[in-house]
Amino acid sequence: MSEEYYDATNKLIRKTNIKYKRTPETPMKTAYQQEVTFNHDPYNVMISQVGWLANTLTCSYLKTFAKDTTYSEISNLSFNTESHYTYNAAKLPAQELTYTSKGNARTISYKYSSDDKTMYNRLDNMHILSAIVEKKTKEMNSVETETYDYSFTGNGIPYISKITTSWNNSAAKRTDYQVNVVNAYGKPTEIVRNGMTSALFWGFNGQKLLAKIDNCTLAKAEEVLGDERHYSSCMDCSQIPFDNFSYRHDLNNSLSHLYMYNADMRLVAEIFPNGLSQLYKYDTMGRLREKYYYETLDDEPWDLKHVLNRYDYYYKK
Repeated sequence: MSEEYYDATNKLIRKTNIKYKRTPETPMKTAYQQEVTFNHDPYNVMISQVGWLANTLTCSYLKTFAKDTTYSEISNLSFNTESHYTYNAAKLPAQELTYTSKGNARTISYKYSSDDKTMYNRLDNMHILSAIVEKKTKEMNSVETETYDYSFTGNGIPYISKITTSWNNSAAKRTDYQVNVVNAYGKPTEIVRNGMTSALFWGFNGQKLLAKIDNCTLAKAEEVLGDERHYSSCMDCSQIPFDNFSYRHDLNNSLSHLYMYNADMRLVAEIFPNGLSQLYKYDTMGRLREKYYYETLDDEPWDLKHVLNRYDYYYKK
């Protein structure tokens, strides 16, 4: 597969080539049945069941190689980065080896809860095997290790409670991410990332992020916007009190990033902390087609549409 990026003049500025490998699992036979209506005439209708066996694919397609090429705007030079990917027995990424244009090699390796079932037996008992517990990056003589800690909500939902970083063999650690409060769905509603406290509001039973309010505690945000649970417990987008976010300006010294969705839970708009909006358009298959925004014209009764990115999809047999 390839991805190509063009500027406003239709000039190629970046290209990514990706190779995938199919895992060796063979298809399995599964039964399928469907109700069928036969209309001989308007007064003679027969309903029957039709069944057949189908081949259900159980294989996976795993990314094994990616080459990213960036083209210079001022010359014919190009800069390449190549990445190779390997996986463990559970088809989870085990290692990523990247070579830069300068010839430097960077290796990223991953460790999961399934690699140490004794320490993470509670996750193993819940059949959660893909929880990442360590990410180690090696480049030249430097080693950086990210460690992920897990906690559980009162109703037993696991979540990442802390991420720390250490270097080489030093005992010193830096806390990059920490969760102070979670909701009933195991989603963080107050976090501290790189020293900044943020409040998060969720929707669709905790499936989609509605707002991220930086430099603000959850308690302060709820004083102005209402309880977070009134948002996260909504499954229908028509029930989510989006209008309450208009009061976000009463949260002094905070920055709000809002997300809006349609009935299919697809992101349709973002409102950034600076007040600018970005909208998203999809095709009938649910694939992203455009990112755009509107400019308000002082002397015209309409707004001017500006397309930021347009996505075209092509398939070969």
